[in-house]
Formats: sequence, structure tokens, C-alpha cells
Amino acid sequence: MKNPLITFLLLPAFLPGLAAATNLSYTYREITGAESKTFNWELLEKGDQVLITSSGAEEKLVNVCRRDGLTLRWSVTQGSDTDFQAERIANTISLRGRFQGKKIEKYLNIDERPWFQPLSYCLRTLSRGDTKTLSFWTIRMDTLELVAMQAERRGEELIRIEGKKIETRRVEIRKEGFLSVMWSANYWFRTDDNVFVQYRGTHGFPGTPETHVTLSRADSAWTDSNI
Repeated sequence: MKNPLITFLLLPAFLPGLAAATNLSYTYREITGAESKTFNWELLEKGDQVLITSSGAEEKLVNVCRRDGLTLRWSVTQGSDTDFQAERIANTISLRGRFQGKKIEKYLNIDERPWFQPLSYCLRTLSRGDTKTLSFWTIRMDTLELVAMQAERRGEELIRIEGKKIETRRVEIRKEGFLSVMWSANYWFRTDDNVFVQYRGTHGFPGTPETHVTLSRADSAWTDSNI
């Protein structure tokens, strides 16, 4: 069932002239240990705003961002017990809805740094241009903890996904402060069109299997020029 609040928050800016908007869709495979799943990732670009939707079997994430990556609104639906929305107003992010079966209404205070939520989109702005490092805020989806992060472009790499060679730029993220040496994760973006193609990172305590996310080999985003 559609959530009317999500529809109210996310759609109005995209309704006028919708037919002229850029619409892209990709499929990804996520593997953690013995667990494997696929999800769809869609981008709808209109004017200065971008709607990014990630959806799997029991989960749907909807984001409204600016073209420069700054997140404006975010909504998450997981199963039957989690359905919440977040919105940035000035330097406050409000969270409302249900999280793991409990009602939530909280306000997270931040500074002028950007809020990045769908990192598969937001970090692509760092994979090109003169800026090589930046600091940003993000919210952990499993705990709703606000975290200050730092990202750095690490250069170009030729990687192989399901037997195919792809030219990419790698962006590394870490927590800010003394915890920066404890954890890191990496995103790879295809050089020619800046499409997110791979992620590597651990989500949990030491010993937790690494999570791998890759662009599906069957996806239409693959091109012969990258073989």
C-alpha cells in the first residue's frame, strides 16, 4: 500500500514537465556471506532535483536530492514495522514515522555540511572535478544514528565484475575522528558515464562478512566498449 505522506512529500516537484525528465534504471546484486539479493535503482532527473528510488523484495528507499548530491528528503519502508521519512530544513533533519515497530519523532542537529543519504548517487559528484575530499553527514539506516563522514577520491582503477573489465574511479569513505582508522568502505563509479558499479564494505562487528554490491551483468547499463 502506498504511503500518502511519501507521495505528498516527494512527487510535486517532479510532476510539471515530467515527460521531459531524464529517467535511468539499473539492477544490482548484493552479497553478504551466504546471503544474496538483487535490487533496482532508478533515477529521475528534473531541473535541479533528482529522485532516486532503490527497491527490493521487502524494502524501498526514496530520496530527493539536488543535482550536486545534497539530500533534501528521504523515506524508508522495510517490511511491516518500519516506515519513516526524513527531511532537512536549514541545519535540522526531522525524522517521523515508525522504526522497528516503534513510533519515532526526532530532530537531528547538523552544521552547514551536506547531508548525503543515497551514497551511490551523492558520491558520484566527488568522482569527477577538482574537489578530491569532502566531509558530510549521513544517517545509519539500521540505527538512525547521525554520523559525520569523510570521503576521498582515490584515483582511477581497472576492475573486473563477472569477467568484464571496467574503467572506474574509486571513492573511499571513513568516519570522521579517531574512528577513521577502524572502518572504511569504497564505491566505484564508471569513468565514462559516472554510473555506480561496485561497493565494498563491512556492516557490523569485526568478523562480519564483507558486503559486496555490483552492477548486474544482465543490466542494460553494460556496454561492449567496457569489455
